[in-house]
Amino acid sequence: MVTAYGTEQRWPSHQKAYWREPLERARAAGWSLHYIDAPHLWGVVTCPGPEGEQHSFQVDCTASGAEFFAIEARKRVDRCKHGVLDGPPLKGHHYDKALSKLERAQELLAEAEDMLNRGETRRSALDSFEEMTATAQLTALDAAQDLELLLEQALAAEQSEPIDPHVVADLLRRGRAYVAQARRLAARVGQVSRAERVRVSAGELHRWCGRLEERLERLNPGASRADT
Repeated sequence: MVTAYGTEQRWPSHQKAYWREPLERARAAGWSLHYIDAPHLWGVVTCPGPEGEQHSFQVDCTASGAEFFAIEARKRVDRCKHGVLDGPPLKGHHYDKALSKLERAQELLAEAEDMLNRGETRRSALDSFEEMTATAQLTALDAAQDLELLLEQALAAEQSEPIDPHVVADLLRRGRAYVAQARRLAARVGQVSRAERVRVSAGELHRWCGRLEERLERLNPGASRADT
């Protein structure tokens, strides 16, 4: 069975390390893969040129002398006028690594946001109860009914475990670190569109982190600065 992969898809990983870098370089340059995974033929890689002018090379599984062919394939990718390689030679899967960093940052920021939501809900319930008990502007009946409801909410809030602001600050710090790593990797991604995609996503996560830090500062003044 033959499976086609485009440049925006993650290609299967070749079992031989010397093939992985030429294949990633071909993908970054806009080449496509017809993945065969036959006993001796792993696949065929084709450049994005017009029909009749396309360059291609076969990728063996474990053929004798395959390391030489992998080197030649890399040269063919570099010489091809149809592909787009505007960066330095790729060293590993920088694009995939950057996406992994951004995914981890998103997980950490989501966890921090969930903790802040719980902390703000708890604070709001306690503040509302204190405000209600401090005013005498309602009728006795309305005040009694509202106080009973607020008392239930306040008791539930007091029984809930308060968030640890230092844990939230640490999540935000780690999230920022992953975003920074992704930005550095973006500079090493060979394809402009992919590098820009990483930078845009990193910028969005950076702004999200800033908003969460502001919320943490309002909830626990000084907590966001304590871990920086």
